Parts: sequence; structure tokens; C-alpha cells
Amino acid sequence: MYKDAAAPIITIKANIDATVKEILEALTETQVQIFKKTCFGHWLHISLKENNQLLIHTLLTCMVDSVANELSFLVLEWVKNMTENPFRNRVFPHIEAKSVKLSDAIAIFNKMRDKSLVLEDNDAVKICLLVLLQHGFLGHQMSHNISNEMLMLVEDLSNCWNIFPWGSYIWDHTYPKLKDALNKRQVSHDDKREKLEEIRYTLTGFVYAFMIWILEVIPATHVYVSKEPREKISRAFAWKMLLPFSWARCRTLFVGDNLSPPLKTLTPTKAESESDWWK
Repeated sequence: MYKDAAAPIITIKANIDATVKEILEALTETQVQIFKKTCFGHWLHISLKENNQLLIHTLLTCMVDSVANELSFLVLEWVKNMTENPFRNRVFPHIEAKSVKLSDAIAIFNKMRDKSLVLEDNDAVKICLLVLLQHGFLGHQMSHNISNEMLMLVEDLSNCWNIFPWGSYIWDHTYPKLKDALNKRQVSHDDKREKLEEIRYTLTGFVYAFMIWILEVIPATHVYVSKEPREKISRAFAWKMLLPFSWARCRTLFVGDNLSPPLKTLTPTKAESESDWWK
């Protein structure tokens, strides 16, 4: 890390905190209870919702070349026996294009928030699930196409959406963004440093999960965060911020002779290894 470098400005498109607040505005109490029963329901009450851009940037500067570790997860395989798309037909009958865009879902979501549109309870929850996934977790652009397969997946919450391997799917949409975050901008960033100009860049994908991984494996961060001793699934629920990760603090995370080494392997706990999603 450059000793005298100014703090970079990183924009993380995914915003769990804001999206969760908007979901709670959009849903009725009955709909909130339905949402809580889905596989994303626990995100409504997580303590540490915000990404920390400077902490994430600090770890990205330490990245070395590695073997590609991408997963290809096709939603199509989960809905291959479905021939109809009832959710799209009900909620987006006015969309004639091949794919519904995220902006179309957000438009309905915003009408739900201002109470100018009332959807059937389950459809309201499904819109919020799509918005949380595409906007809150992955930070997609408004022009992003939500595939017909994704719309079929959300139609069947019990047999498809709630048991879909979201961790693998989201990883496939996040790892490439993190891997290339600084490499593809290195020449531009080096030039700006020489000219003493601000460094700015944007990250998409579920960067929040990377931040939680940092907290789990880098003991030096524990000066600024606390973790509940009681085991929680997911681990993200156990973390709370004590002090913000300022640029000055981030730059000294790996400086010192008495630092505890990072964990080489993050292994599942007994409860995690016995959970349905791990099996």
C-alpha cells in the first residue's frame, strides 16, 4: 500500500441497508411476516448492514494472482420443467420486451412504497425479494435484465426460491468483480497517484460478503468490531461495528510486529455443517 496515498473513493452499488429500509416501507405487516419466512427473511434484522469501502479496498490491494475460482450456476436448470411464467403475467403484463429490467421491478417497488399500488401479499413479497437480490445484494444497474427464469424461480418460493443455492449463484456474480477490481484499473490509478489526483472506482456484486470474510479471517480488524460469542447462521448476524474503519486505521491494519496471523482456512462450525444449506 502506498504510504502517503490519499483515501480512495469507492462506490459500492449494492446497498443492503437502504434496500432493507425501503422494503419495510413497502410491505404491510402481514407481508413482512411472509417475507421473514423466506430464505432472505433474516436480512430484515441484521445489525451490520453497511459495506465498508476503505476496509474492502485495503484487502483488494493485497490481492495476488490466483487460479480462477468461478462457478457457473444456471437458474434455468431449476425451472426447466416450468412452461408458464404466471408471476410475470400477473405483475408485468405491460412489459412486451423479452426480459423485464430491474428498473421495471423498481418502478413497481416504489409504487408500493408510496402506497399508490397494492399488490396481493405474496406478489408484493416476491417483488421485494427480487429487489433485494438484484439491487441490495448485487448492485445491478437499472438496465439489468431480470431473466424469465428468475421470474419463474420467484413464483415458487417453497420449492424453488427458498432452496436455490444462492451462495453459489451470488459468488459467481461477485468473484469476477473483486478479482478485476484493481488490476484493470492499475495503469489509470498509478497515473492519478503521480498527479496527486483522487482515485475513484465502483464495485458491483455482493461485496458485503467479502467484508464479512475479512472480519472472520483478519484478527487485526477486531479492534474495531465485535462478534457475539453465541454462534449465528449466517455469521454476518454476529458482527457489530465499534469504530469506523477510517483510512488511517485501514492503512495500519497490517503494520506491526505483534499482529496475529490471518486464518488460512475458514472452516464451518458444527451447526453450519449440519445445516440444510451446507448439506
